[in-house]
Amino acid sequence: MSTHSSTYKGKTVRVKLRDGTVFEDKYMDTKARHIFFEQHGKVSKKMIQSFSIRKLRSESEGG
Repeated sequence: MSTHSSTYKGKTVRVKLRDGTVFEDKYMDTKARHIFFEQHGKVSKKMIQSFSIRKLRSESEGG
């Protein structure tokens, strides 16, 4: 099963790696076997456990 790993360039995403590391970074590009981030650079798709678009909630929504 592959991780959905594409969004608009410049979007902030939350990434959890298979080793337990979690980070938020700006998505830059996807190539065949790697995803590129602004701060973390090139990360192998095999190393990613979850990839999600960071969504900000307004204060009125609560949560």
